[in-house]
Order: sequence, then structure tokens, then C-alpha cells
Amino acid sequence: MSVVREAALSYFLQKLFDKLTSLDLLKIFNQEQFDADLKKWKTTLMKIRAALDDVEEKQVTCWVVKIWLDELEDLAYDVEDILDEFATEALRHELTARAEASTKIDTRLQEIVTQKNDLELKVKAQGMTKTTRSRLPSTSLVNEGQVFGRDEDKKTIINLLLSGESGDAQLSVIAILGMAGLGKTTLAQLIYNEDNVDSYFDLKAWIHVSEDFDIVRVTKVILQSITYESYDINDLNLLQVKLKDKLFGKKFLLILDDVWNESYDYWTQLRCPFEFGAPGSKIVVTTRNDRVSSTLGTAKAYKLKGLSNDACLTIFIQHALGTTDFSVCPELEEIGQKNFREV
Repeated sequence: MSVVREAALSYFLQKLFDKLTSLDLLKIFNQEQFDADLKKWKTTLMKIRAALDDVEEKQVTCWVVKIWLDELEDLAYDVEDILDEFATEALRHELTARAEASTKIDTRLQEIVTQKNDLELKVKAQGMTKTTRSRLPSTSLVNEGQVFGRDEDKKTIINLLLSGESGDAQLSVIAILGMAGLGKTTLAQLIYNEDNVDSYFDLKAWIHVSEDFDIVRVTKVILQSITYESYDINDLNLLQVKLKDKLFGKKFLLILDDVWNESYDYWTQLRCPFEFGAPGSKIVVTTRNDRVSSTLGTAKAYKLKGLSNDACLTIFIQHALGTTDFSVCPELEEIGQKNFREV
């Protein structure tokens, strides 16, 4: 299932959230009943987007999910059309179209939510366990030729990594925050492989953390990454002592990808060996949970935004045509431009 598609849908739903809370629409919905409708629709859309995040995160590929995504895409455009039509008609006819628009939106949202609930039952019935649905581990490798629209984000994070430390900070943490599918991992991969980042740090390590936070596993992976050696040790104390010795006096960069755990005690324990590195050492965390960055004592939190329409269109062309423009299939250009202008 295309991650690009889920990311585009998630971005489109965010645009609908913004529209539902726009000042123009709120002026129209100035009665208590319709204000309640707006709140209900926004809550429903949030639940739908959460399910969309779950689809992307667990890499679900069964055909019923694909059908639901088709329905969700239709819903997103329908709701936007209804809101636009309603705003126009309401202003023209002194809000006489309000009840009809409310009913239309209610009906379409309930249809898609019902399908979502049915889909969850079907997915469970197919025996999809947590193990088979969990996200594939990330690695530090990236094909930079297939990444578009993140140059400024990369430049900003690299400047934070290479900047001098304020105060007496021995170690600082930078969190890349954003919802699923935005490209947090890809941005971290770009940074990790940058030449000036490589030359600035003495040691680097990439660790995919995931929901199942295992401090022994994470510590071992860090140790193995910086030494290129395998360790048949499962004692946390021995692992941390070895890691401390390897990091001592070295300026290091750690990328902790896909972090979920908010436990202060877990992170305090994990950090112990890191404090022995040289000043200027950095940890970059990718997470969709801003509470994680607070727990880590993050010095900087970088909130990743959605790609521009032009970047999304370029990605679409790359995946559909294997190029970065419509030169091989010019008849599709008008359709592609129209669809991405609407998003």
C-alpha cells in the first residue's frame, strides 16, 4: 500500500480540520445546534485520521483496506465540496441551506465510520497479529533521488546539529515531531547521511526504537552500531559500561527513530552512558508524540509540516511515471495539476 497515498489523505483531512474551524464557517454556524455539529464532525474526522495513521503504521495490505481508502478519498472530496457549496449558498440565501448541508455531511461521515468499524472486525478475523502488522524497522539508508521538498527542513536540522552549545550542556536532544506519513524518518535519514554531519561527529548510530521499547535491545544496538561488533550479552549493566567506555570523550550522534515510550524512568536509565560523551554530542528523536520530547528534556522540538502541493505532485509523478515531470505522458499533466491544486 502506498505510503504516499496515506500521507496525502492525512494531509487532506488536516485541511478539512482547518476548514471546519475557519472564521468564515464559524460565522455561518452561529447557532448552538450547528456549533455542536461542527464539533461532532471534527471529532469524527480525527477518529478517521487515527485509523488512517494505523493503516500506514502497520502496513496493512489486505484488499478490504484498499477499498476503504478509496471510500475515504471520496469522502474527503465530498465533505470539502459540501462545505464550499454550503458556505456559498448560505451566504446567498441567508442560511437556508444550512440544515440540508448538515444532514449531507452527517450521512457521509457515518457511512465511512461504519465501514471503518466493519473493516476492523474483518482485519481481526483474518488473523493479523501484532507481529505481522507492526511497522518494518527503518535503516539509515535512503535514496536521496526520490526525496523532494525537504531541503529547507534538512538545512534547519543540520544547523541545529552543527551549532555550538549554549551554556554547559554536554548533550542535547532534538525531536522531529509530526503525524504518521509526513516523512520524519526520511528527513532523519537525509541528515544522517550528510557529509558535513559525518565529518563533524566522531561516532554515529541509527536505532529503530518502535512501540516495543526494550532498553537492553536499544542499548545493544547502539553499542553494535558504533563498534561494528556483535555482542552476545543481555545484561544491561555490562552493556552500558561497555557503551560508556566507547562513548567516553567522543562527540557522537544518535538517531532514535519512531519513539513512542513516555516513561521518564526508562529514558533516564537509557541516557546514563550518553553523559560521558564530548560536548556537542546530539540525539535526534523522531516521534509523533510531543510528550516524548518533553520526557527526554528536548532542547529543540522541530514540528514537521506537510509537503507543498508542488512537492506532492513531484512525488506522485515519480511513483506513477518513474520521472520528475510529465514529459513521458503529457496528457496526464492537466489531470495531475488539477487534483493537487484541489488538495
